[in-house]
Amino acid sequence: MTIPRTTAHSPEFKPPDSYIDESPGEGKGDSRTGGVYVFNDKVRLAVQVALATGRPLLVRGESGWGKSSLAAAAARYLHWNFFEIVITSRTQARDLQWEVDLLLRLNDAQAQRLDADLRRYIRPGILWRAFQPADAEQQQQRYTGVAVAPTPVEPAFPSAGAVILIDEIDKADPDVPNNLLVALGSLEFRVEETGQIVRADKTRPPLVFITTNEERELPLAFLRRCVEIRLPALSTDDRDGSIQKRMLVDIVLAHGVTHAEKAVSREYLEKVIQLLVPAPAAGEAATIPSPAEFKDTVLALVDRFGVDEVPEKDLRDIAQMTLTKRRAARG
Repeated sequence: MTIPRTTAHSPEFKPPDSYIDESPGEGKGDSRTGGVYVFNDKVRLAVQVALATGRPLLVRGESGWGKSSLAAAAARYLHWNFFEIVITSRTQARDLQWEVDLLLRLNDAQAQRLDADLRRYIRPGILWRAFQPADAEQQQQRYTGVAVAPTPVEPAFPSAGAVILIDEIDKADPDVPNNLLVALGSLEFRVEETGQIVRADKTRPPLVFITTNEERELPLAFLRRCVEIRLPALSTDDRDGSIQKRMLVDIVLAHGVTHAEKAVSREYLEKVIQLLVPAPAAGEAATIPSPAEFKDTVLALVDRFGVDEVPEKDLRDIAQMTLTKRRAARG
């Protein structure tokens, strides 16, 4: 497989620890958009390595730790166009490149209006739209008669690069990751029905994020061709959970939770997290909620009691709905 290399000057990826992009129309609460993200040195380094090598960045970790929103946040920071697909059990590797609408072709044949130009029945996939956005828009127009532009990340520029998110790759058939290697490695593919070559600008390869929830083991050949990071990205052992608890507080602070125009304080969040996650017994590891679960708990607590009081009994009742459910399911 041919591995693309960036130029000697790959984009510098140094967003601040609390990266907040308050573009018009973006709510700070929807972290999946990438409008709010808390970075650390390991995450910044992983993205920079992916940019420098042209390798996909495989992001591991449990749900709620910001795997998907990392890709959107990177696109926002770089001012690159963002393309996303969520993988399902029915997704095939070719679906990310192009699809042939056989049902439309059959209907046209039955109505005696079959188009001899096969391009009429080809729908461009996410890789086509990311590799050659203008050509993909033209192809989409042939297919539907309605132009569909790439999803822009503000501010979008015609010459902007592309960030691609392939979300939840572990839900796909085991052959799918390996079947993507050629297209992702060479940054090009051939549309079989027409012979057209779709090729990205290899002087500035797209930044590809691939996420997994660890529901299925990924092929070794695929893993060898990825840069990898696990979220939460910790620099040291964290059996007592103290590092992760600080991260949770930082993340919720960045999202700016308020009540009656009064913001929650760091002291308030630290008290909540200490009550939710007490120190573990000797030899045991702390069980830490995800940022999404912690934020849900804080939002429910603040909505009911404001940003000053932390009633322990009510906190436990709320936590049974926002946190304990995931532990009980595993037990």
